[in-house]
This record gives sequence, structure tokens and C-alpha cells, in this order.
Amino acid sequence: MKAVQVQVMRIEDLVRESGDAELIEQVNVRREELHALEAQYDHFLEGLDVLGELSDEDRVILRVVRMLGECELTVPEDFTKIVQQYIHKWSVTNRLRRSLDRMEEQNLTDVFAQAMLENNLPPQFIYVALQESGFENQAVEPTTGFGIAKGMWQFIPSTARRYGLRTRPLVELPVQDPMDDRFKPEAAARAAAHYLRDIYSKDAGFQPSRDGLIQLGP
Repeated sequence: MKAVQVQVMRIEDLVRESGDAELIEQVNVRREELHALEAQYDHFLEGLDVLGELSDEDRVILRVVRMLGECELTVPEDFTKIVQQYIHKWSVTNRLRRSLDRMEEQNLTDVFAQAMLENNLPPQFIYVALQESGFENQAVEPTTGFGIAKGMWQFIPSTARRYGLRTRPLVELPVQDPMDDRFKPEAAARAAAHYLRDIYSKDAGFQPSRDGLIQLGP
């Protein structure tokens, strides 16, 4: 399924560049193959009954793993335990509630979800911005060897420019810059979706950062 998914995304990239009708038909055929493989996989999983002894919480965790393009059967043995630790970490403070309220106050929930869906990504990837900044659009990180990460999606300068965001004159200063596209939520979300799509379409998938999530950097 992952191999077909990667092929579909690569063909879609070619379609975006060329608008070739034959390539569009290839995309449709490959997506049908992908749906068929998913149905076969679901049937296979039911036959194995490997999830039957798991708790409801663990089953939900593995369902999300599947939504994000990975396989329930290949996750590390202690994966769900680590996820539960993160769930506990988020639940003991009000950071999650405050962050979600902040996103809704800015009317960004649908905007971010649509940016992901337009790139055939699960809308749950909007929570990368939750981890990066708590949906705080004015976020500015300390200076690093790669520059200063800014905005809700915490793009470093080089990655921001690679995905079409202008960084403007204050790029090397740890301050907010209204001219910097990283502080423009809709533009930054579209760039983030393209970046995540590029990672998602690779065979190797995501690489963990120190926080257990990807970082919008090199």
C-alpha cells in the first residue's frame, strides 16, 4: 500500500507540473488500486485478529497510526506505551485546550484541514503546528545554526524559502516581522502541507525529532 501511495503522489506531482490528461488517468487507476489494497488489508487484519486483545485506547492509537500511513503490524512493541505517556503529558495541563481555543479564535481549523486535504494528507497533520507552537502565530524561537524558526509552523528560513515563503529583512533577528510569510497562517499552512507531503511521499516516511514529531527544517 505504501509503495502504491508513493507512486500516486509522485504521479500527482507530475500532473501538477504538466496537466497531462494521461497522467491524470494513471492517478485515478492507482487510487483505485490503493482502495482495493486497503480493503484487502482490512480483511487480512480481521482474519489475524491481532487487535482483539488490545485495550480500546491502544486500538484507537493504532487506528491513528494507520490513518497516518503506517502499518499497525510493524509498530515497535513499546509504541503505544510511549504514545500513552504523551497523552498523559498533554492531559495534565490546560495547554491543549488553550491551543485549540487559539486556533478556533483565529478561524484556522478549516483552513489548515483544507490545506492538508488538498495535498491528499490526513487533516490530523494540523496537530504538527500544535506541537511546534501551540497554534501561536507570533511564535519566535531562539537563534540556531539553521537560523530562527518563526510562525505557527516554525519554519526555519531555508525551508520556508524552499516552499515559497518570503522571509524578508528581519529574518536574522529573533523578532516578529509582519512582512515575513511565516507569520501569515494560510500561506504558512499551504507551505507546511507541501513539505509534509514531500516527506509523506518518501518510502522512508517520517523521522522522529527530539519531541517525537517532525520538525519543519532540514
